[in-house]
Amino acid sequence: MKLILSSCDFRNDNARKTIIDNLSKPISQCKLLYIPNEKATFETIHSDRYYLRMEEFGFLKNNVYVFDYYNSDEFLNLDIDVLYISGGNTFATLDRLRNCNFESEIIRYIKNGVIYIGGSAGAHIASQNIEHVSAFDPVPEGMTEFSGLGLFDGILICHYTEERKDLYDRLKADGKYKIYALTNDDSLVVCSGNDDMVEHYDLLIDEDNDPVHDPEPLQDYMNNWDGPVFIEQMQLNSSKSVLEIGVGTGRLAVRVAPLCGQFCGIDISPKTIERAKENLAEYRNVDLICADFLSYKFDRKFDVIYSSLTFMHIEDKQRVINKVATLLKYGGKFVLSIDKNQSEYIDTGTRRIKIYPDTKNKTVEYIKSARLNIINQYDTEFAHIFVARKG
Repeated sequence: MKLILSSCDFRNDNARKTIIDNLSKPISQCKLLYIPNEKATFETIHSDRYYLRMEEFGFLKNNVYVFDYYNSDEFLNLDIDVLYISGGNTFATLDRLRNCNFESEIIRYIKNGVIYIGGSAGAHIASQNIEHVSAFDPVPEGMTEFSGLGLFDGILICHYTEERKDLYDRLKADGKYKIYALTNDDSLVVCSGNDDMVEHYDLLIDEDNDPVHDPEPLQDYMNNWDGPVFIEQMQLNSSKSVLEIGVGTGRLAVRVAPLCGQFCGIDISPKTIERAKENLAEYRNVDLICADFLSYKFDRKFDVIYSSLTFMHIEDKQRVINKVATLLKYGGKFVLSIDKNQSEYIDTGTRRIKIYPDTKNKTVEYIKSARLNIINQYDTEFAHIFVARKG
């Protein structure tokens, strides 16, 4: 998750540079959902006005969606890289988003890896609370709910000057929230804890490190975690639907997809998913999703869910296994391989990535707490393998 928050977004040279430097790709390649402020009318939304403004900032018109408050359902599940809300009346803009039930969709987009750009009102909206903004923005009549989107752990005072110091001091003395004061030249970039991990796997693709094409001796070595016996535990056939958590470039998927009816793989690394699409292009039963497993809203249940060498990247393991249980069909299987290594870091020599080692006993507790029944458990030289059933 990445938020780029400022007082003046693209209208200020410093803020603009911060935005450009923190995008995942050149701005001309970014697919954008632009959400205009509370003053947007049906006519302006469907004119060239906002498209021309986005082109001035560097986006290509064909890559821009302009949000329509009158038809918000058309903007669900878009393939976008950036979501941008600019200035206006903080309260009225957030209230209008709530009235068309799009508030939760914004949160889902951001938690699934879409970069959020917020300028002034758009920045305030991303915070924990906006009530203090009433010191300089009028509150629409009847509005009483002042919680923001809660995308980071604090509140903002945009366009900060000495005239707003008294407000800052009062809020600080209150002690309820962390307070970030942004002058017109300032920006705040907020990144989630997954960023190092995502960057690591994206860099592996840049380095042409793709396990699908590993030489045979290295593939045999990887079988110590999830070889033929691991796949046999799934008891696959053409009627089974399968989900892999942490599909990577498709190292396991290329073996599993031909054995099942429908295959779905999810991974948080954009470049890894793009490579997986190439590696699995010949299979017509494959659906690949770039998102955080915990925040993604699945619209189906599965006969089999499996994961290998992924749980080391997950801190809240109980929450993940609880979600696995909800996504399994009755009688469905969960097959899990965890690494025996207890190191707290992956060290490549050029980068060091924090991980969360798994243990056999705690994993048993997590599975049982999720009301799944362990029907098999075995060890290899390097891994603990669990097979659990729902019901």
